Amino acid sequence: MFKKVLASTILGASLFSFGCLSNAAAATPASPQPLSTANEEIGILATPSLTPSTQTINRGSYATFKLTSGSSKAPFNYKLYLGDGTSTSIMYSDNTSETFSGELLRYTRSGTFTASGRVVDSTGTAYVSNSVKVVVR
Repeated sequence: MFKKVLASTILGASLFSFGCLSNAAAATPASPQPLSTANEEIGILATPSLTPSTQTINRGSYATFKLTSGSSKAPFNYKLYLGDGTSTSIMYSDNTSETFSGELLRYTRSGTFTASGRVVDSTGTAYVSNSVKVVVR
């Protein structure tokens, strides 16, 4: 039997166990299991996090975000979606987190925007972060 455990922190922690028997796959909530036994593979996928969860700024001002990769497989490509139709990137970073601030994060119109991030690690695996709220007055 092959068993893989995946964890996600988007909208709180959820844990699912996927088992494959006779070419059929089923997902059920996981019960406590040992982390490793013979003939099993355990993989935990970390989810990137974007902070702060909410920020309020004045129109024409800059927002500041911190995007943490959730992976240890550097280098990373970070992309931040501002929720107003624009985005910005930091490419080939060896840092497990990056702070986005400055001119490229200027909100030019008032409203409430939902920002999110995306991280691609050195294996090419892409991870999507939580969403955060930006209120522009």
